[in-house]
Amino acid sequence: VTAHTTDSLRLYVSGNGTAVSGATVSVSGGAVNDVQQSSACGQTFLGGISAGTYTVTVNTSGFQPYSEDVAVNGRMEHDVTLVPL
Repeated sequence: VTAHTTDSLRLYVSGNGTAVSGATVSVSGGAVNDVQQSSACGQTFLGGISAGTYTVTVNTSGFQPYSEDVAVNGRMEHDVTLVPL
């Protein structure tokens, strides 16, 4: 019997010390190419992905563009802190 674990990535987008809603969040790598908008509490969630490294980019008005490679292995959470323009 082999246990199956679903890998996932939850992102928390913030800037100026508060959640940033409506930011365009892109996650790409392997077979994944997903674009979402951050929720009212600054979150996005991508489930059912394979372990690996994904490129996360975040863009929204009033902040510098953000890009980072994030390693996913299991259920991962990652904080994205945007820098004001």
